[in-house]
Amino acid sequence: AQKNSGKPCQIIFCPVNEFDKIYAKVKLASDVVLGIPSQCMLAKKVGRANVQYIGNIQLKVNVKIGGRNFFALPSADQRAAFPLEKQPYMIIGADVSHGPALVRGDTANRKPSVAAMVGTFDREGVKYAGVLRDQPGGTEIIQDLGGMFAQLVDNFARHNKGLRPARLVVYRDGVSEGQFQQVIDSELMQLRRACMQIDPAFRPFLTFVTAQKRHNSKVFASNPKDADRSGNVPSGTVVDTTICHPKEFDFFLVSQGGLQGTSRTTHYKVLYDDNKFTPDQLQSLTYRLCFNCPRHTLSRPGYSGLLRRLARRSRPRLHRRRRRLGERDEQRVERVGDGAAPGASELGGEYVLCVREDGGGGVAG
Repeated sequence: AQKNSGKPCQIIFCPVNEFDKIYAKVKLASDVVLGIPSQCMLAKKVGRANVQYIGNIQLKVNVKIGGRNFFALPSADQRAAFPLEKQPYMIIGADVSHGPALVRGDTANRKPSVAAMVGTFDREGVKYAGVLRDQPGGTEIIQDLGGMFAQLVDNFARHNKGLRPARLVVYRDGVSEGQFQQVIDSELMQLRRACMQIDPAFRPFLTFVTAQKRHNSKVFASNPKDADRSGNVPSGTVVDTTICHPKEFDFFLVSQGGLQGTSRTTHYKVLYDDNKFTPDQLQSLTYRLCFNCPRHTLSRPGYSGLLRRLARRSRPRLHRRRRRLGERDEQRVERVGDGAAPGASELGGEYVLCVREDGGGGVAG
């Protein structure tokens, strides 16, 4: 296609009969070898030309070639005093995906975990770039968060005429209350050190927020007239009193209306805040980010869905790479005759999601 048109290929369409047999291979070639976004489709559904199916495919393709499907902006009165409207900013999401135990029931010996981090590089907070790292199994604290952050800042500067973000908002998933101090001591300090290593004059304002879904707090409408048609509180309901900490900055948010059962709230807790957000400002920002996922709304900001897909799609590649490096090291050890091959935690792994210069590059699909 590139030879015939004289222009770079934007996307590869791949109609398949069965996803399970070829999907992983297509994505490996697309993301790692060619650096071109791809879109897999079931051949039988394409032939039927179902309007809903084609519409869903279009949502994915539009994002992968650099477009925006939809995004939410603050109202005019909010925009005037909103900290992020005056300077370039980056929204960052981070999480760790843990592999299963190597032996059933033995949680001490697990497959290596995958740390994923995504960061925006556009004004609306819709376009994300992603970075991955391999780390010892079961480790929740991200070991190389500073290096991952540096790559996201470099990507941001490439797409914004050399400008670096002046403000950062980091959403961290997957940590419990007992790990908050570890996150502050390790990950927050890694971010600060990374900024100094990039440039001693690079000192962005930073807000660090944790997002928790695993809790037992539920919210109900005291008056049935205030509930939605499923009996739940309406989308956008915020609780920041009574059940929250009396002195700390935290809140519960219901960002998505429930279809069945009781809607689950997400508990957000601010561990550090240089941006001096008011509660209303941070709650509004968090709620709007839940509508920035290119496919659908989420119960958490749009980055969370991207992190899950990024980690899930990368795990087989990281494991293949680790096995390949391990085999080479074992051969080298056998020749040298001393020691043993390094373990998975020593080999490590790194992948950067393809993001083209025109801003395209999808996350999954």
